[in-house]
Amino acid sequence: MSFSNFEDNFGSGYREDSSFFTLLAIFFPACTGIMAGSNRSGDLKDPAKSIPKGTLAATLTTTIGYYIFAFFFAIVSSKKGLLNDDIIFVAEISWPFKFLVHAGIIFSSLGAALQGLGGATKILTAISGDNLIPFLKIFHQKKIWAFALNALISLLAIIIGSLDNVAPIVSIFFLALYGGINAAC
Repeated sequence: MSFSNFEDNFGSGYREDSSFFTLLAIFFPACTGIMAGSNRSGDLKDPAKSIPKGTLAATLTTTIGYYIFAFFFAIVSSKKGLLNDDIIFVAEISWPFKFLVHAGIIFSSLGAALQGLGGATKILTAISGDNLIPFLKIFHQKKIWAFALNALISLLAIIIGSLDNVAPIVSIFFLALYGGINAAC
C-alpha cells in the first residue's frame, strides 16, 4: 500500500481495445440500482416524498462508496495488477477468505437479476394497466405473461454471452429510461 501506486494509477490507462465510452457502457448499469425505489413506488406509503429522498440518498451513498473503493484499489495495487483480466482483484486482496468474494459476486448478481425481473414485471404490469399502449393490456390481465416476457428478454441477453456486448445495449435502455423520467418530471 503506497501513494506511489496511487500516482501511477491516477489518470486514464485505457488499453487498445477500450475507451472511456466502452468502460462507461460496462460500468453504467452498476449505478442503476438507485431506481429500485422507483420500481417499488406502488408499495411505498408516500411515494412523492420517499422516492426523491431515497434516490438522492442512494446516489450519494453509492458515489461515496465507489470513490472510496477506487481510492483504496489505487493505493493497494499496481496498474498492471488492476488491468489483469485473469484474476478478480478484490478476491486477491481479501482477507481471511478469498472465496467469500466469489460467493458475494454470485449472490449479488442473482439478487440484482431477481430485483430486475420483479421490478420490470411490476412496471410492465402498471404500464399495461394504464391502457396507454393497447396491445400491452394482456400483461395487466395475466401478470405471469409479463414475468415470462421479462424472463425471455433476460435469457436472450444471457445467450449473447458477453458482458462487453450486452452492456452497451443495457446502457442505451437505461439512458432512454432516465431521459423519459426527466421528461416526465
